[in-house]
Amino acid sequence: MQHQNIYLCLQKDMFSLNESNRFVLSLTSVNMRNGINGLCGLILYTGLVPTNEDVYIFINRNR
Repeated sequence: MQHQNIYLCLQKDMFSLNESNRFVLSLTSVNMRNGINGLCGLILYTGLVPTNEDVYIFINRNR
């Protein structure tokens, strides 16, 4: 079932930012080499839905 959810992440092409969007910021650093599938998996792991209108913000660690 998780693979199906990751596929849904890749289906959305366009998005718009407006006042109705909720912004979700990751409080820990994330390895950006995970790619879209890894980031989508992190969203699913927290129990959130990656295909809703929320904007997910990930931050890489400092070098």
